[in-house]
Amino acid sequence: MPQVSKGALRFFKQRTARLAKAVPTLDLRRKQLTRELLLWEERLAQLRQKRDALAARMEANPHPEVKSVVSVGQVRMSDINVAGVALQELEAVEFKFAPYSLLMTPPSFDYFLRLKTELVEAEQALAAMEESLAKLVDELSVTTQRINLFEKRLMPQYDENIRYIKGRLEDNERSQVMVAKIAQALLLGEQGAFESA
Repeated sequence: MPQVSKGALRFFKQRTARLAKAVPTLDLRRKQLTRELLLWEERLAQLRQKRDALAARMEANPHPEVKSVVSVGQVRMSDINVAGVALQELEAVEFKFAPYSLLMTPPSFDYFLRLKTELVEAEQALAAMEESLAKLVDELSVTTQRINLFEKRLMPQYDENIRYIKGRLEDNERSQVMVAKIAQALLLGEQGAFESA
């Protein structure tokens, strides 16, 4: 049980008021995260479709040496802030190309070379987006847990502590009043006896 004092009562009232102010803000954040999560899932689905279409076209590649000509150089990511969560998004992929003969390769080789770079870019973007989506899901989970903790556990517990402390303080005040009345009656009774003697 909490300490019974006016200071403890004030403490629990302040904590309850602070939590009551925090819950609407957290609820707004949860709604923003949910909305952003839906948007990112939609973008992720579109990117997967693009990647799958590129992969399907790449399967018709008659030039297996395309894989050895193209390699990933540097992957640049940009930091973005989505609903207060720091995420990363693919900015650009730089490729390194091994030398090959332009005259000895058919025109379709260049087409599949470009297709391979687009496929790698789509895969890199997909990986970055999946990682960012996981961060959004984690942040939404943490925010929901905080709201539930505040609304379903801490605030009711603090309200119960406030009721308990108020009741005990009122009982103490009543007992002090009764003690004072008894003391006053005894004092008046003794004064009356003293004056009559």
